[in-house]
Amino acid sequence: MEKRIAPLVVAVETTGDVTSLAVKLRELEARRAAIDDELRSVQPLPRAGACLSASMLERDDDTREQSIESRVRAEVVAVSVV
Repeated sequence: MEKRIAPLVVAVETTGDVTSLAVKLRELEARRAAIDDELRSVQPLPRAGACLSASMLERDDDTREQSIESRVRAEVVAVSVV
């Protein structure tokens, strides 16, 4: 926004058509103020762990345990075959 406002300020200072430039300058300054307000109200996104329910975490643990058991069984079978 600053890059757009600065040339308008210079134009207002150097030209005789102040009215149209002043209108555009007010629009840009209002937009900048709106953006500043939006930025002040932005909340960070919660981390994934904070959003997961206890049952979801338990399911994840169960899945991990099943995966480990499957790998152990596969290794036992491989050793038995050899």
